[in-house]
Amino acid sequence: MRIADPVKSLRRLVETLGTQRAAAAGLGISVNYMSDLINGRRDCSDRILAKLHLKRVIVATRGKARHVRR
Repeated sequence: MRIADPVKSLRRLVETLGTQRAAAAGLGISVNYMSDLINGRRDCSDRILAKLHLKRVIVATRGKARHVRR
């Protein structure tokens, strides 16, 4: 299983499109929400992860659940 960082994916998208505004428009979200995601103030929703070609996977280890993104 490959673990991916959605924030890195968002930053690459901003680099590719040139601005946070363009990246936010491409994802169908507000610029403020995009900024919150990139700066770690909010977690990516499953919808945003899907648009980044990622998905949230929850792995149970010794009775505890842990979030893993791939």
